[in-house]
Amino acid sequence: MSENTVRKYICRQEERGLIAAESTEVITKSSGRCNGNLLFTLLPIQKVIDQFYERQLSALEQAAAQQRAQQRAEKSGVEFVPPTKDQSA
Repeated sequence: MSENTVRKYICRQEERGLIAAESTEVITKSSGRCNGNLLFTLLPIQKVIDQFYERQLSALEQAAAQQRAQQRAEKSGVEFVPPTKDQSA
């Protein structure tokens, strides 16, 4: 795999909360400092599962709120305009 591909997958795993990555520093033989490898920590799977379910529940609650708003708008004869991704319901 290329370096960019690995970096992309690491970032994706961090965004999903599966791993935590920390930069490390290496002291070379000539006493110089440079960036070393990343230190990876695997997060407890139960925590990851709980976070996943919280995100899913939040999305369902938002969809239900939007559906209720649409039904209220239809009953009152008002045009319902769903929010964009940048807006919240």
